[in-house]
Amino acid sequence: MIRGSIEFVTVDKVGGWLYTEPLSARDRTVLAFLDDRCIGAGKVDIFRQDLADAGLGDGHLGFHFSITVDDPERLAGVVVRLEGSDASLIQAKSRIQAVDQKPTIEPEDIALRLSSLKWMLTRGWLTQAEYDFLKATLQFGVYERTLAVRNSEGIAKEDPATVAADLLSVWHFNDTGMERQHVKSAQAFERLLRAHRAQGTKSAMVGLWTEQKANVLVVEGSHIGAVPTEPGQPDDVTGAVSYSIRSEQLLMLDVRCQFAFSGVFPKKGITVLGVPSAAWSAWGDDDEEEAA
Repeated sequence: MIRGSIEFVTVDKVGGWLYTEPLSARDRTVLAFLDDRCIGAGKVDIFRQDLADAGLGDGHLGFHFSITVDDPERLAGVVVRLEGSDASLIQAKSRIQAVDQKPTIEPEDIALRLSSLKWMLTRGWLTQAEYDFLKATLQFGVYERTLAVRNSEGIAKEDPATVAADLLSVWHFNDTGMERQHVKSAQAFERLLRAHRAQGTKSAMVGLWTEQKANVLVVEGSHIGAVPTEPGQPDDVTGAVSYSIRSEQLLMLDVRCQFAFSGVFPKKGITVLGVPSAAWSAWGDDDEEEAA
């Protein structure tokens, strides 16, 4: 079994961790690839206290080595492989990709991921605000981000699209780009979010914003080890918490959570913001307007 994470990648460096069993990965060679071209190699030889605390071997699971990427826009395509193995670590939520992977977070991974985030925070790879966002969405699947900021002239409001784009990049550990859709009914809202859910991890996180006010019921933590709702069936929102979407607050939601729209849908609609994916065309409602 191979588990691991690519935690950062630049045009000249890649870093993360890799764990194997029953044989240890310590001191083994890892290779970085872009398409089919090897762009660097290193060793699994860095001690990680967070991984040792999580019970993964002796903790010597980290790697950090030089790579060469000529085009920064292609960084998302960098993968890491253990020499002699066909399994690859990719950057989409830094999980090992396998043919039987489910589009949900397995419960046993939570403590490990939290430890990794804490480690990245202490190394200065994450700001406190980024850590808080990632921790909340990992544990609860939902995060409220105020858009009101104080400056020398008083209180101003940040642009929700700009804030959402930044948070999406943090969540994916990559500059992902962003698309948006403006929906005008509760039915269209739920249909679009379910289209994102169907795309799995790569499209799971979305930002929600409205000029008025709206409420969404979210079962906190229901994205962990979840069995996806059958197509055409409503989510089970027993025990859900009501979260507000409004002009001065952006709501980030992992759509793998059980959710449902609640109350009167705002006349001015809701803007859904997410990374580019097939979800934007797959949900298919010609009556909805794409946001400017």
